[in-house]
Amino acid sequence: MINPLSSAQLGKNMGKRMKFTGTKNYVATEDLTIAVNAAVTLERPLLIKGEPGTGKTELAKQVASGLGLEMLEWNIKSTTKAQQGLYEYDAVSRLRDSQLGEERVHDVANYIRKGKLWQAFTSDKKVVLLIDEIDKADIEFPNDLLQELDKMEFHVYETGETVRAINRPIVIITSNNEKEFSPKTFLDIGFSGLDLLKDSEITIQKNIKIYKKYPYGRASLVVAIPDDFIDIYSMSDLEEVAFEFKEKKNRRIRVSTKYPNLTREFFYNKGVTQFSIVKSIGSTEIEPFTGGCELITDITSTGSTLAANNLRIINDGYILKSELCMFMGKTSFKNQGVKKLAKLLSTKY
Repeated sequence: MINPLSSAQLGKNMGKRMKFTGTKNYVATEDLTIAVNAAVTLERPLLIKGEPGTGKTELAKQVASGLGLEMLEWNIKSTTKAQQGLYEYDAVSRLRDSQLGEERVHDVANYIRKGKLWQAFTSDKKVVLLIDEIDKADIEFPNDLLQELDKMEFHVYETGETVRAINRPIVIITSNNEKEFSPKTFLDIGFSGLDLLKDSEITIQKNIKIYKKYPYGRASLVVAIPDDFIDIYSMSDLEEVAFEFKEKKNRRIRVSTKYPNLTREFFYNKGVTQFSIVKSIGSTEIEPFTGGCELITDITSTGSTLAANNLRIINDGYILKSELCMFMGKTSFKNQGVKKLAKLLSTKY
């Protein structure tokens, strides 16, 4: 993510840069100080990876202390969305205030909550911004922040303003080295919808085998858009609108879903590229209404829930037809006892 600088630019930065050498409570190695000072000089994010408990967060604190800077800490959880680092628009509160006749409802800025990046960008002084444990977030999380961290600016489309960094913050990102989940070590027999199996990580898919499909739980994973998107009837229409959206809003159209892998693959196969995935953690069908996204992909059997939320399915937006499946771990498939149990279960259910 580090863009090359000319020797003149680098020399200019070197002349005015801060320098980290450790603190009285923290002895930094030569390799560590070189890496930190390179990030400070080039004004690019520093990624620190390591096992839990090895001092990644402490390093960020010591960098801030050693440079005499304030530190803003953004702790990432599994439910954290990249958008939260920029700002959050509280559409639900605004709707409630509108129903109650509150005066503040006329100024949308009253419902904008500034995220850690916004706070860092608009700080009067240079700060250290710690994005802690980024590995806990959705796979699309780092990609969704690339442009903002590179340009040090972002657009607030609810108010029409562009937030630019007054002083570029020193960005430190930490990530844990966790052991990869491997179902082959313990999985014998399981039941799941085909949609969840197909959307699972490649590691999981490689180590399971679908033994039987059942005529239960049949539903379709579909692409749904708000009814007021009157110009979109096909995925090719969506791509045209997505390009126009990017030009006008300076960001990609957002797709909320619980099926990021299937959604991404389907969109790319249909030629739709100008989109970003927003991982849904609740009722996906209400996300467009609350301002969390522009469209969704979701599982539906009749489409009635989508229609009730003023959403309609794109004509060629059928991603997958799902049904209940019995599956087995591939290593267990060679076990005669497990195969006998699977056969017994398949005849009874």
